[in-house]
Amino acid sequence: MFDSLGNMMNWLFSLLLSEPVVMALDLLALGLAAAAVIVSYKRLLFASAASREMTMASPRFRRGLVTIVVIELLLHALKVPIIMKVLMSIFVIIVALVILFIKG
Repeated sequence: MFDSLGNMMNWLFSLLLSEPVVMALDLLALGLAAAAVIVSYKRLLFASAASREMTMASPRFRRGLVTIVVIELLLHALKVPIIMKVLMSIFVIIVALVILFIKG
């Protein structure tokens, strides 16, 4: 099917940068980021006053998380190169998964 590794890599990058894949990646990133924000606020409700600043329920952490979500939305709305959208979506997915799976 592929003549060389270069042809295969070219095919993979063209598939990754296609519009449906980018949109799916954006939606996945926004969904995971929204879930991470909800989990962070839930942790804030149940955290004791002494442990709030030491956990992921701190106000500084939540502001940073909301900033990431806003940046993702802006990248989705503005005319930026597709590779920037893909890289930011991957970053948001990694951050959201870390937040969701680390107990705070």
